[in-house]
Amino acid sequence: MKTVALTILALFVVDCLDCAVAFAQNRLAEDVKTLGINDSNYVYKKLELFQNNPDSAVRLLIGELSPITGVTRISPEDISRHLKEVHVIWCIRALRYLTGVDFTAKTQHKFKKEDEVRAYVLRDSGDLFRFFAVRMAHDVIYISPRDVQVKIISKWQNWYLQNAGHIGINKQTDFNQWYF
Repeated sequence: MKTVALTILALFVVDCLDCAVAFAQNRLAEDVKTLGINDSNYVYKKLELFQNNPDSAVRLLIGELSPITGVTRISPEDISRHLKEVHVIWCIRALRYLTGVDFTAKTQHKFKKEDEVRAYVLRDSGDLFRFFAVRMAHDVIYISPRDVQVKIISKWQNWYLQNAGHIGINKQTDFNQWYF
């Protein structure tokens, strides 16, 4: 009788642990899906929570990446009209923050005269551009041409394939390196 009771108790404990793990995974997925969307007071807490399960967080964040179309810059007053775009930007920020990695790519896009500031802010070095960059003086987010975005998303996907299962926390502590 005692053995049966202990077996039932052990099964209950295992079931509770499975539920707790499932709950944590669901919470992580929800936090990733809503990152940067009306959560300005909670976004930094989410970044810290992602560190508890960096491999899953990075996988989910990369899954949220998609090219941003129809907009080349987002000013502070435009953020509420571009929540999907801001979400993608925060996913890139979170990836930079968790991994310490950032990618750049070349573009075939020819920037026009009126896009000189955008090109300047986005240029990392030489002919390489970042997915997005922030002009700090105005807090305006500039977004790279589509071909740069597609290449960078592909680089993140390939990086994950090479590092899946053993992603440690290489947190980028320099705010300027992951936010802007």
